[in-house]
Amino acid sequence: MPTHQDETLPQRYAREHQDYLKLSGSMTAEQVADIQLQLHNSIAREQALQQRLTAADERADVLEGLLREARHNHGLMLMSDPPRDAWKHHRMNERIDAALKPAEGRKPSTCTWSEGGFSWHTGCGKEWQFTDGGLPSENGMRFCHSCGKTLVVKSAESP
Repeated sequence: MPTHQDETLPQRYAREHQDYLKLSGSMTAEQVADIQLQLHNSIAREQALQQRLTAADERADVLEGLLREARHNHGLMLMSDPPRDAWKHHRMNERIDAALKPAEGRKPSTCTWSEGGFSWHTGCGKEWQFTDGGLPSENGMRFCHSCGKTLVVKSAESP
């Protein structure tokens, strides 16, 4: 029997949905809505983290390949007198620079929320309401329920 660690995201969703259906018969509508919100936030957060992990894995593969190639060829070209194949040396430097560039100056991915009357407007174009009102942080929100990015609240003083 597979463990919860072995299940895919759709399998996890189906399992948690079945658990939700079992519980929802004995819960109030507010409790059901709260559980649905928690599940949705959890899935959005997991998907966002999976995307980041996949991108990091792909980048690591590119960098590892470049380092192996550089170790094999680059040092030999530079040690020869005179250095051989200046074009290959230049091209290797371009590829290394291109692979390292995404890491330079990268800002965290965020979604800015602003309050609008009785609801919150997300930076990704959605609208959200909290049953009891309050700030997203007061309601346990750290990630956008829609895009999965880190949630940032626009202060009332901001233009």
